[in-house]
Amino acid sequence: MPSRICLLLTPMDVSLFRDGRPFDSESALARSQLPSPATTAGAIRTWLLTAAGVDLSKLRASMANGVDVAHAIRHLVSSQKPDYEWIVDLKLFGPLLHSVVTYYPLPMNVVMAPQSGWFLQAPLEPSAILPGYTSPAPGGSDAFRPVVAPCAEDLGNVEGFLNETELTGVLRQAAGNVPAPTSWRSDLYTYETRTGHALNSDASSTLTGLLYTAVMLRNAKYFVFRVDIQSDTRADLKDMVAPLVTKKPWVRLGGEGKVASVRLCDIALPCASTNGQRVTGKFTTYLATPGLFDGGNWYPKILASSCKLCGAVVGAPYLYQGWDVASKAPVPTRHGVRAGAIYFWDAGDSFVDDPHWKCISDRQDDCQAGWGLCLRGEWNYAG
Repeated sequence: MPSRICLLLTPMDVSLFRDGRPFDSESALARSQLPSPATTAGAIRTWLLTAAGVDLSKLRASMANGVDVAHAIRHLVSSQKPDYEWIVDLKLFGPLLHSVVTYYPLPMNVVMAPQSGWFLQAPLEPSAILPGYTSPAPGGSDAFRPVVAPCAEDLGNVEGFLNETELTGVLRQAAGNVPAPTSWRSDLYTYETRTGHALNSDASSTLTGLLYTAVMLRNAKYFVFRVDIQSDTRADLKDMVAPLVTKKPWVRLGGEGKVASVRLCDIALPCASTNGQRVTGKFTTYLATPGLFDGGNWYPKILASSCKLCGAVVGAPYLYQGWDVASKAPVPTRHGVRAGAIYFWDAGDSFVDDPHWKCISDRQDDCQAGWGLCLRGEWNYAG
């Protein structure tokens, strides 16, 4: 039976989560962003395996002859610590910002008008005629409609956050006005500028003349990163992880050798609560973490194959430029969709698997790392 637990990661100082671009004399500025699912997934798996006694220094040797990282890690663990193979198969959900409660990016269809206040955008009624309109949906589907506001005022999007209760209320509301967000980016995290000297990791020395500026991320007081982990094979997951937390209560997180303390918490997301359940009719999917879709697409294939996509608000593309620690090389740049994106679906009279609290990225390994964590809501046509 699957089991899920929550890990809270508390940075000991400022953090640096940068993309895969290397420092050089032309570019000596690093700006932190919020950690990606791949960053926290790699950090947590490395921490668990190291605490379990797996010698990861032999990983590069295991990758000889073109063996990919996933198979090399599985072979390494099975040969050294076979009782801990469950770590390789863990599913991760996050990272999310957390204090007393968990906070989520404001859904992108929540906008503010100077006179009308805060309200939800929704797809335009199918009966509305739009001369010259061309659908950007898969296959040019006529079901896809522009997402509009019920007023003629200038609209503004902001970097707000909602706590879990507020987000649930917004997702359950099909249309109309909504309460104003109560939390802003500066309430959850800020940025600090630091100057450093670049290092030559091979020679363990500084690089001559290469100073750099790093814009670091600092969590607000009492705010931590939350990552849930799930095992589909270990019902005793908490009992397996607790001794590892006691043995190694910190994890390397991000660049510059920064670390975070780690502790268990009993606030895990619903574990497989929708397995076997089906949904029908109109529903929304909201991305709590960025989503990665094949071919740079902006929508999830897993739902587009069984439902009509009636509208979407996805914002500017999310660029993922990670760093492969095992091979010491940048991973290919991928285009994704930012957290807060929202999709409007119509399953008609059919029943589809409920996507609530699941990851809906296209690739299985991306879902396993936590890309595209989805919450389901309700919607109705505007106008």
